[in-house]
Amino acid sequence: MEAVIVKLLWENVSLKFLQARLEKMWKSLGEMELMDMENEYLLVQFSSSEDYYHIFEGGPWMIEGYYLVIQRWRPDFLPNEDQLKKVVVWVHIHGLPIEFYERFILWKIGDTLGRTIKMDSNTLKSKEGVLDPSTTKRAKFARVYIEVKFEEDFDSKVSNSR
Repeated sequence: MEAVIVKLLWENVSLKFLQARLEKMWKSLGEMELMDMENEYLLVQFSSSEDYYHIFEGGPWMIEGYYLVIQRWRPDFLPNEDQLKKVVVWVHIHGLPIEFYERFILWKIGDTLGRTIKMDSNTLKSKEGVLDPSTTKRAKFARVYIEVKFEEDFDSKVSNSR
């Protein structure tokens, strides 16, 4: 099953509102079906594998300024018993010298914050270690996708500012 479990942190909204926002935000190629669950979780099923993978490539996903947590669906998920222990987020790392825009360096930096999953290819230098304008799109900050422990005061550590 191509499905994810989602939860909008710190805000309760109607299923109809959330479905409209997700359809607009994710621009699904196929059908997207939502099912509300206990504890403010939703199961989102996709008819298209491309849609499923797209939501993990993009993000972070925000609705009305609130963070949308996305987890891969797992058969033993119990929304009433499950506590959010980890979240996957895009982290912007500002102030790095351009020579640090190498895969292994950014991976290690990400691992100091959590568990690095991937990085934005737009922030990487070419294989030869030289900035190539045709491959390097972003040099204001490095963007790394990491899994971090979710804490009660997580919202005070998340910033949308630049």
